[in-house]
Amino acid sequence: MWVGGEGRADPVCPLHANYSSDEGQTWRDPVVLKLENGEPLTGIFNTHLLRLPDGALGLVQTERQNTLCFHVSHDEGQSWSLPVNINPPGTAANTSHDVGLVLKDSRIIVPVYSHIAPIPLFLKPKRLKRYSEDYFGANIACHLRYSYAYYSDDAGANWTRSAILRMARNCAFSQV
Repeated sequence: MWVGGEGRADPVCPLHANYSSDEGQTWRDPVVLKLENGEPLTGIFNTHLLRLPDGALGLVQTERQNTLCFHVSHDEGQSWSLPVNINPPGTAANTSHDVGLVLKDSRIIVPVYSHIAPIPLFLKPKRLKRYSEDYFGANIACHLRYSYAYYSDDAGANWTRSAILRMARNCAFSQV
């Protein structure tokens, strides 16, 4: 099973699943994921499928921009629980596909990242190239990016944020 979205936040669209019964050699046509109440499970992208210790499937997904949610399926993805917010409302959290982990002690870990930047002084940011990639916003070099994780010790019912990973105080720098 592979789960993905359309990558659009306006409007937020249903997530789809593709299934393979031959270890990924061939895939069936995508189907819309459904919540237990029959409504479509909507989201944007960056999904994580996890096998939970009780055999159920866990799904981490970006429900709206910067809002991560967790769902559980007890029927191999045919239906999913209502979302449980991972990050608190009003906080930003970004993640990448399939980097969530379930540890031997049943702890679920979802690595995330965020960034802060100065507010641009202009409404139409300038396009620039960095490392052969197009970026928008002349302030791209001024972004402060940081990583942390959310974790759950109760099968995804509640989530806790780890400490932010910081640079050590006593860093050694080589002199040139």
